[in-house]
Order: sequence, then structure tokens, then C-alpha cells
Amino acid sequence: MSKKKVNWDIKKISAIGPGLIQGNTAVPCHFNIYTGFFPGSRSCAGQDDPRDALDFKIEGPSEPGPLKCSNNDEDGSVDVDWTPLLQGDYKVYVTFNGMNINGSPFKVSIAGESIKAHTLTSKVKITGDGLKKGIVNKENSVFIDTGDKAIAGGLSVSIAGPRTANAKLVMHNNQDGTFKITYKPNLPGNYLLYVKMADSNVPNSPFTVKVTKN
Repeated sequence: MSKKKVNWDIKKISAIGPGLIQGNTAVPCHFNIYTGFFPGSRSCAGQDDPRDALDFKIEGPSEPGPLKCSNNDEDGSVDVDWTPLLQGDYKVYVTFNGMNINGSPFKVSIAGESIKAHTLTSKVKITGDGLKKGIVNKENSVFIDTGDKAIAGGLSVSIAGPRTANAKLVMHNNQDGTFKITYKPNLPGNYLLYVKMADSNVPNSPFTVKVTKN
């Protein structure tokens, strides 16, 4: 929707509906936005439509497909549908003139089965020298391509080593569906690198990494 600035009281705008509370994967989540603007009424004559200044953003484990928005000119409301791909907690932002309306961001809990694990994990490609070997007290790198930016939020990476060892792991999101992973182990030995998508191991995960002093 347009981000045109409109002179209207943001306190008149509200959003309600089950799609702002909970939902299920692969099922449209619906909610309505009421603006207090009534097209065609005398009280709103000459007034710019506040719906032109509404905007939406959704954050969570997956990037939903395009939002479906439709205006209802009988009461000046907007019908909104969004469809999550992965289960988990999401935030739905509803803004007017760039400012959050009352209640935004809305916290939404999504349940149900994610896309079939095989479909998700089979897209993931992992490369880098750090996938098989590492060096003590140095940053070792692994590169991950999720194959789909929309599901990148479902990626998780962890590493486990010998009993008294630890390895600082950092994930850098390139915002294009790819990640750079670095880990810095403090002791030599065999480590296990876990790469999961929506809580399911990708093929060959966990990876065995042999860490040496040099």
C-alpha cells in the first residue's frame, strides 16, 4: 500500500482479528483495520483517505507471501490476509504515516506443521573449509545458502565440542537467504556442527569437524 502522508488522527485507527493473535501454517491469517473514515459521508467530505497512509510489515521464522489487502468502502476498513510458511512467533506491524498504531507490533503465535521437512532441508547448501576442519583460537568459516529467502528465518546453527571445550559461534545474515557462520574453538578435538531448518537437520547434519592447533 502507498505510504502517502495523510492528515488523520491515528487514535481513530484500530486493528482486530484472529490473524493478529494466532494462526496455522499454510492457512491465511485474517484481520481488519478500522480507520474511522467513512467514504461518502458528509463528515469526511474533502478528507484524504487515511487508508492510503497505512503500511504493513511482518517479522518471523518465514517471510509470508504478498499480503492480500482489500478496501471496504462501506465502513472505511481494510481486510488483510497473510499466510505464514513456518510455525513459531511472529510480529505484525501496522503503521500509519510511518508510526505504529495502538497495539502494533502485534505478537502472533503460529502453530501447525511447517512445510515438509524434506522440502525445506533439501534446498540448503553448505560450503566452506570450516565444515570439515577448524583451527584452535581462530575464526573458522562456513557458508550457508537456504535456497529461499522466505524461509531463512527458520535456520538455526549450533556447535558442540569436547567436554571442556567451547566455541563462540556467530551467524551473519546477508539478508538474501545466505549466511556466513564463524566459530572459534578454544580446544582441539572433534566437534559437531548442527545445521537445522525448522528444527529438522539438513542432510548430513550434524557435521563432524576436526579441530587442530594449526
